[in-house]
Amino acid sequence: MSALALPFSTYQVAVRELHGETQHEVAEYLEREWQVTELLMEEYLPSALDGDTRAFDCVMKLLERRAKYRGLDAPTKVDARLTGKPERRVLSREEMKARIMAKLADFGKVGPPADHVKPGDEGNGTSKQ
Repeated sequence: MSALALPFSTYQVAVRELHGETQHEVAEYLEREWQVTELLMEEYLPSALDGDTRAFDCVMKLLERRAKYRGLDAPTKVDARLTGKPERRVLSREEMKARIMAKLADFGKVGPPADHVKPGDEGNGTSKQ
């Protein structure tokens, strides 16, 4: 009898049982691996603390492995959705220039342009600032 011929509820029960067995096997495997890392830590940690660089590297790798077993290095989910609508308005060229000049003037870096001519001074070729 194929899986398609089984009633759906029977299929669900079989999947749940298989999933349960798999979870149990994974837990047993991780426990065995944890015990191995524990034994290795007991062996290499004293030497690492005494300054043995090879033992130190081994301990660091064991710590990394243990962190992976416990899921400590798992990525964190971040909800980066924006709330609300940002206000967007296109500035005219004059508005943009006025804003830039105002910002620069606030910093004391810019006065009127060097070629700025006051009304009435056009004919003498000089410019006043």
